[in-house]
Amino acid sequence: PNILFFLLDDVGYNDFGFAQVERAETFPNWTIQTPNIDALAREGLVLSQYYVMPICSPTRAAFLTGRHPIRYGLTTGTIGSGDPWGVPLDETFLGEALGDVGYLTFMTGKWHLGYFSPAYLPDQRGFQDVRGVMLNANANHTSHMHKDEATKVLAYDWHGVVAGSAATGGSTWYTAAEWKQRSP
Repeated sequence: PNILFFLLDDVGYNDFGFAQVERAETFPNWTIQTPNIDALAREGLVLSQYYVMPICSPTRAAFLTGRHPIRYGLTTGTIGSGDPWGVPLDETFLGEALGDVGYLTFMTGKWHLGYFSPAYLPDQRGFQDVRGVMLNANANHTSHMHKDEATKVLAYDWHGVVAGSAATGGSTWYTAAEWKQRSP
C-alpha cells in the first residue's frame, strides 16, 4: 500500500474540510474548502488521536524516529541554521525503515532536523528524493545556502535532491509523471 503522511505546522484539526462536520453545524457560513485533502481522507486512514510538541523540530524528530524528542534535547526549541548538530546520525528515520522494506521514499517541505553537514540532510536519512525548504525558505536562491546571522554559520536550505547529491538546488515542483518514472 502507499503511505502518505502530512505533517503541517500551525494548523488545527478543523482547518480541513473533512473535519468540519461539527463546526459546520455551529458556523454554517464559515467553512474551509480542501477537496483534494478531503478525498485522501475519505479513501485513506485519518490519524486523529495523537499528540505533537508545540513547535516543529521536536514534532518532526518524534514522528520520523518514533522516539520522544527529549532524547535529542528537543523539547522547547528548534534546530537553528547555525546549530552545529541535528538528530544523531545513529538514529533510524522512518524513510530508512520504509526504504529497507522496498518503499520508494519522497519528502517535500521543511526539514528542520539538522543541516550544517550533508550527513544530516534528508537525502542521507532515508529519503530518496527530496524537494522543498529546510529553513522556511530563507535561502539564497543562487547558492541554496542560508547564513545564520548570530553564528555566521552557513547551512543548506532550498533543495531538490536525489539521495547522495546533497543540496544541489532545483525545482520544488514535482509532477505525477516524474514520480511515476521513479516508481517500480
